[in-house]
Amino acid sequence: MTDLLPDSAQLSVFLSATLVLGLTPGPDMILVINRSLGLGFKAGMITLFGIMMGGMMHMTAAAFGLSLVLINLPHAYDILRFLGAAYLLWMAIGIARHGSGLDLSHADQATPRPTSRLLRQAFLTNILNPKVILFLLAFLPQFVPAQADNPTQRILVLGAFFFGIGFVIMALLAALADRVRHWVMAHPAVLRGQSYVTSVLLFGFAAALAFSNRP
Repeated sequence: MTDLLPDSAQLSVFLSATLVLGLTPGPDMILVINRSLGLGFKAGMITLFGIMMGGMMHMTAAAFGLSLVLINLPHAYDILRFLGAAYLLWMAIGIARHGSGLDLSHADQATPRPTSRLLRQAFLTNILNPKVILFLLAFLPQFVPAQADNPTQRILVLGAFFFGIGFVIMALLAALADRVRHWVMAHPAVLRGQSYVTSVLLFGFAAALAFSNRP
């Protein structure tokens, strides 16, 4: 695998940039923290797995050039952008009205399973954001030599490192949120407050996505 990685200097830059980006708050991180605070570590990890599923699909599409469809077809990008913004807005409203929203301890076989719902919501939050794939298309190739004869494999390996680091960071945040969960649950005002803060942040991300210019 070492022949698919950039040289040590470039690899250090890549890992440092990935770490900084992983610590930068975004809708995925906010959602993982919200689910972990409201429903516990298991719910946070289910949410994280849903996000990673979406991220891996974005990475694969970027590696195999499918992202060119979004670049060459402006309407495709705009449709996906507005769908993503609408979904984030819907999530923001739902969390504001119902808090973290799901109770994993009262799953009913006759209704959609809470686990599936958490996974689906997280996946859609990520996959409906076209900025993810365009970011990967802009970021990862910078660390692939122009003369490389295997750029697809190199992008996939770098993407695996990128999402692996992101996974570890958000898993640690989920664990930290779970540690303070019982205190938060004992103070309903704090729980409601974090739900409202989450809603405001998701609303902001939705607005930024909806009104952003096409790259």
